[in-house]
Amino acid sequence: MYFYRDSNGYEVDLLVGAPHELHVWEAKCAMTVVDDFFRGIAALERAVGRLASKTVIYAGDERTSRHGTAVIPWRQIGDEFIKATSPMGEPVQ
Repeated sequence: MYFYRDSNGYEVDLLVGAPHELHVWEAKCAMTVVDDFFRGIAALERAVGRLASKTVIYAGDERTSRHGTAVIPWRQIGDEFIKATSPMGEPVQ
């Protein structure tokens, strides 16, 4: 598990996986999704290339996607994290 921050101040809160299979999460406490949420993920993607999955977690209630990134309420992160990090993509029983 890692985080990302570049010299321009762009950051991503959580990176999991190998460089060729990198899953990233950005956590926000706001209840409304704004474009600024995606800047760090975009900067990381420019630096390393394709990301296996991109997720923004926020305090709102609506599940959606924007800029090719999943946007999910923080109350729903458990299964998403397990699917992205388990070898078979399945929740562990």
